[in-house]
Amino acid sequence: MNLSDFSRYIDPAVVHRGKEYASEGRVISLKSIADEKYTAVVRGYEDYEVYVRLDNEKNIMESECDCPYDFGPVCKHQVAVFLELKNREADGVSSPEPSLRQLLEAESKEKLIELLLSIASDSYTAEERIRLHLSKRGADQELDACRRLIRSYIDTYSDDHGFVSWRNVSRAVEGAEIVAEKALSAFDEEEWLHGLAILFCIIEEMIELLQSADDSDGGVGIVIESCLESIFKLVQDHHHIPAEERLKIFRRLLEETHQPYYDGWSDWQLALLEAAGALIESEQMQHQWDDAADSLLGHTSGSNWSREYTDERVTVLRYGQILERSGEEQAKAYLYKHLHFPEIREIAIRAALEQGDAEEAIRLAEAGEAQDQGLPGLVYRWKKYRYEAYHRTGQVEQQRKLGMELYPNSGGRGDVRTAFGTCPQGTLPN
Repeated sequence: MNLSDFSRYIDPAVVHRGKEYASEGRVISLKSIADEKYTAVVRGYEDYEVYVRLDNEKNIMESECDCPYDFGPVCKHQVAVFLELKNREADGVSSPEPSLRQLLEAESKEKLIELLLSIASDSYTAEERIRLHLSKRGADQELDACRRLIRSYIDTYSDDHGFVSWRNVSRAVEGAEIVAEKALSAFDEEEWLHGLAILFCIIEEMIELLQSADDSDGGVGIVIESCLESIFKLVQDHHHIPAEERLKIFRRLLEETHQPYYDGWSDWQLALLEAAGALIESEQMQHQWDDAADSLLGHTSGSNWSREYTDERVTVLRYGQILERSGEEQAKAYLYKHLHFPEIREIAIRAALEQGDAEEAIRLAEAGEAQDQGLPGLVYRWKKYRYEAYHRTGQVEQQRKLGMELYPNSGGRGDVRTAFGTCPQGTLPN
């Protein structure tokens, strides 16, 4: 990618945040260290160093940042530097001297304190960022500072009634994004429980924000999903964490699923339950997980649909645990006890097809059609699987007749690719 078109190759959300960083002057130094090689300092929660190497055509050959972001190859700090380089190239300006860092380093401690106090007096969010930076690592004081910083941004971008319009959501969640970097830093420093506490704090504040914001663009939800992704990454890489700490993380995750602010947001509770399941290492832990799952089922509020959905998702999670820890035979027995759930039936049909037992797949699909009469979407799904099974077993006449039902305008001559949309012949839909 080139300085002129790099935004085409990077996550739009990352590009958007990078543009904000650049426009806010967060690239506080940019130096040329050799021909077409640059270092820059970008102000985030902390000062992060970015390295960029270009070629003579301004193609970005190499780029690195020492921030903890790990959800993609390019972070917002790198984007901000790309934009700064692009602008300076357009203006014909070389690396600025002196840099802001150099200017600050030349000042006395007393003057820097006066400067920070002046900035804090002008900006509520700036004061809370300074307090967070100075809070004691790992203490309740730091967690309180995290919460205040998140709320300071929400308050700043709320209207007089405390509501955040969709135009301001991306700015209102910036405090949460800054705090999330703090959580990732805690993980890097092996302070796992503290990092979790920070992420849970963010999730709680974001769920509360959803009650008073127009999240049409999904900005608040994205912050919550990012926190959950960080948690999943932690538990997936858990083998380097001492056993005692793993147990504490497991218990903390289960405890979090019981928090009242998740009421009505069962998907996020289930995500935490799934993360905890990845840490199970003993029968006692399995019992604790089962108790938490049963408690979640017992406290799911809302419609019958919501309770059935939660029950189905927990059943799928339990199936995965049985498959991993007890093997295919016990997992299959568990599946067949819960075929009334569509996702469980679909797993069973897929398994039958993958094992070459198309006749069993047909039986399961037909039973699903009978069970789900009155639910056209599900009946259609089971017929598509039956169509695939007929194709695999060479039952041409049955396939043709079913094709007449599924695709009456094609005269029943549609092939498996038609039946499954754009899937290649012989494959299954996702």
